[in-house]
Amino acid sequence: MVPFIIPPARNDMRDREETPRARRYPTRTLDIALGEYAPGNELVIDGVVYRSGGVSLNWKRPASAEAATEIQALRWLWRCRSCGAAGDTAREPSLCPGCGSTDLRPERALRAAGFVADPDAAPSNAVDYIAPVPGVQPFVAAAMPWLSLSNPAIGRFRHDSEGLVITASHGSGGNGYALCLACGRAEPEPAARSTKPPLPAAMVGHRPLRRQKERKLRCDGAFAVQRHLALGHSRQTDVFELQFADMPSDDVAITLAIAMREALCRRLGIARDEIACLTDRTPSASGQGISIWLFDTASGGAGYAGTAASDLDGLLRGALVALDCTNPGCTRACPACLVLRDTARFANRLDRRAAKGFLATVLPQLVLPPAAMVFGSTVRQRMEQAPLVAAIRHELAADTTAALTLFLHGPADGWDAERWWALPLLDQAARDRREVTVLAPAAALAGAGFATALALRSLADRTGRRLLIAALTGPLAPAGLLAVVGGATGGIAWAAPAVASNVPETVVRGRVDAPIRAGKPFDSHARVEALKPGAYRRRIGNELDGPIENFGVHFWDVLVADGAGAELRGCGELRALTYTDRYLFSPLPLRLLHAGVVARRLRTGLPAA
Repeated sequence: MVPFIIPPARNDMRDREETPRARRYPTRTLDIALGEYAPGNELVIDGVVYRSGGVSLNWKRPASAEAATEIQALRWLWRCRSCGAAGDTAREPSLCPGCGSTDLRPERALRAAGFVADPDAAPSNAVDYIAPVPGVQPFVAAAMPWLSLSNPAIGRFRHDSEGLVITASHGSGGNGYALCLACGRAEPEPAARSTKPPLPAAMVGHRPLRRQKERKLRCDGAFAVQRHLALGHSRQTDVFELQFADMPSDDVAITLAIAMREALCRRLGIARDEIACLTDRTPSASGQGISIWLFDTASGGAGYAGTAASDLDGLLRGALVALDCTNPGCTRACPACLVLRDTARFANRLDRRAAKGFLATVLPQLVLPPAAMVFGSTVRQRMEQAPLVAAIRHELAADTTAALTLFLHGPADGWDAERWWALPLLDQAARDRREVTVLAPAAALAGAGFATALALRSLADRTGRRLLIAALTGPLAPAGLLAVVGGATGGIAWAAPAVASNVPETVVRGRVDAPIRAGKPFDSHARVEALKPGAYRRRIGNELDGPIENFGVHFWDVLVADGAGAELRGCGELRALTYTDRYLFSPLPLRLLHAGVVARRLRTGLPAA
């Protein structure tokens, strides 16, 4: 919350008799204040019209003129034209961290601590002549991977519990503000930066915005005026983003966004103020598209918007119902259906009949294509519209007695145990003391080498020995089965159209009605012990910290100190040195490997071969 500070001379007699700490000013949340209290706007408070003259430079409360020059929060707000990512950083970005593009739109912005009435503008009671203040539309960004709708050709969606909502005010002309960092006075810029306009007349030789005891006729910060500065801030919250492949128009998109917000609030039984909705043109899979955003109004998020992804098909059907209006005279939109307090600014754009026609065309197409019906044509199935781990956790929480079965596919050397998508489920199973079964091809387990056995042993240890690793007794149906939550008679299952060890973009949710039986258990601990002769394992802490040029020497010193050096010296002539690492993709690990190879003879006495 930020205040709109009225100078003491403008307050009533009661406020003048109170101490400054007891004074109470009107307040708004910062995203609303950036529209209502922005410099140059006029607003009515207790029947009196005040003009906003600038920003408060105080962060301490209460705001006082004597401490009006504290350190300010100047930030860079940016948006990527290539992928739609956005950010709030202390330094001007040169590359998008999401896609690496240099096609950014950065702007410098001040996060205002408050706003101040202009002491040089006489207040009045001419409330009939106040120009309407347009709201400031934020832009929203989600960073999580995209998921397909039930029919991937129709569109895609994503949910980010740490999405970003950025609100920025650029003045009445959209060119930013000329703002004095010495006193806080600000005026909208008359023209764009590229035209190099003169300083706004009100900022030339301006008087201080905050009056101190000595009444200065001119501000001391003539050289502290920042040009074309935005006023803005960002906040993290729960964000849901939806893109249709063939959205007809921006008007249909905003109408559909409001209807989806209405349907979601009805489903959750919450007030409309808890969720906001927006649309904007953003990069899409086919070039340029329109995104529909639902996001929580609470800073940090309350988890409401994210529930849209749990049953998106049902939410769209609910939006279709919300587009029906009981008012017989409603042709496009009215207060009985879509024109509400926070959507009134879109009233001229809303068209519920066009949006209803679009949904009537889309909903019949939200069925799985034949190639994605992995559970067969007789089984009810749909595209999983929540992140796979979250969907499985939800089913496990609903049935505490259900068993969890996970599947590994392909040859053993393709398993990436350290980055397996199911690791969070194993951690939760350890906390809940739930038994977990991992099934893998029998041939892959029989041919598992030392590294694979070691990785599987670490998975078993991760669950507190509650993990059973076993061989499959026969072919899977479907072949791309990823997980099953259920009991002896089958259960809810998730599968991919193609066999994969990692989670693909398309995951189908269905059922398996027959139990999947485990074959011969795989004892990862016994396999490690059997392959252990000739192998040496050493856990490294901070023993190798130091300059990179000394890494090789320190590496072999650690091995020699543990007794491995004697074993190496007794092994005869060194014919080859093999290093295996699936993550060796950057110069630093390669440099460390080279240092270790070069230093081997110096510390072990091995031949140079």
